[in-house]
Amino acid sequence: MATLPVNENDTATFLKLLDIDPHERIGQLEQDVAVLSQEELIAKGLAAYRENDTLLALVCLERVEKAAETPELSSCLGFCLAKERGQYDRAISLCKSAMVKEPKTTHHYLNLARIYLMQGKKKEALATYQQGLQQGKDPEIITDLQLMGSRRRPVIPILQREHILNRSLGYLLNRNKHRQK
Repeated sequence: MATLPVNENDTATFLKLLDIDPHERIGQLEQDVAVLSQEELIAKGLAAYRENDTLLALVCLERVEKAAETPELSSCLGFCLAKERGQYDRAISLCKSAMVKEPKTTHHYLNLARIYLMQGKKKEALATYQQGLQQGKDPEIITDLQLMGSRRRPVIPILQREHILNRSLGYLLNRNKHRQK
């Protein structure tokens, strides 16, 4: 059984052992998947994606990207690229190409909207979620929309939401509602 660190040097060493360097994990994953066939890579990559292990999914899907270009793989790879590497332009391009090939598949819209959220583009994400719901009812899209929340219309719709009158009146009206409860 391991003993707990006693002094600062032991603590630093102990924390380094717990920390797994991402580059080291990528190297290990590359070795693990090097012997897999194309079909095994696809299956393992998609399974890892579904389990939110985007790093493993990225390693697997990148290896089969050119050989097996399907919309599902493109969409999943795009999401993984955005999450793990921050390659948003390429990720958006992959998701949009998947949407062109399979416009009725709501999962592509879900991935693209999540990429927009990673970038902080809430308006684009919301529009993409709405487009996805037009294609079909997807419980993950609905859950994401509920988590995002919704805003009420501005008190004076003619003015911008940020206008001082909308902000002040909205604050006062909201404060009154809480007092009445």
